[in-house]
Amino acid sequence: MAKSSKDREDINIKNIFKSDKVSNDRFHDEFNKKVPISKQIIKYKEPEAMHNVKTIRYTELGDKTTDYSGKTEKNNLQYTDYMKAYAEERAPTDVKRKEFKSAKDYAKFSNKFIKKPLTDKEQKMLEQKKHDEEKQEMERLQRLQQENKKIDDYYSRISQLMIRQ
Repeated sequence: MAKSSKDREDINIKNIFKSDKVSNDRFHDEFNKKVPISKQIIKYKEPEAMHNVKTIRYTELGDKTTDYSGKTEKNNLQYTDYMKAYAEERAPTDVKRKEFKSAKDYAKFSNKFIKKPLTDKEQKMLEQKKHDEEKQEMERLQRLQQENKKIDDYYSRISQLMIRQ
């Protein structure tokens, strides 16, 4: 058996930090050079509910996965899909936000915006979003039905072959 070594001939990773020890600030500075912060307008997207299951590893049947981001069971390691990390633009992190001294101050501020009725455009967007979600769910159920039918057909064929023997 060959002796183990830390040298890998098949992987050539360039050390962009020029040292073995890297601080968080240095890492973030290098990252910001590689993936610049976007200066374009970011279109608002309605928040989406996420499944709140942390201990069970699962995949919703019939879904198509495009984002492989996740985290380990103990939440001590988070990872981002490669395409998402390097292809998407990032939102600026130095956004100036209004600071509130109490929950009452925030409630007064937010009530100005909450009490406004939705515009026709916003109403249409919500209806379109609901329609799209229903369409996606129908497509997911159809894919699931097709997969179940394939499995059932396969099982029937195997069962028939076993009976003949």
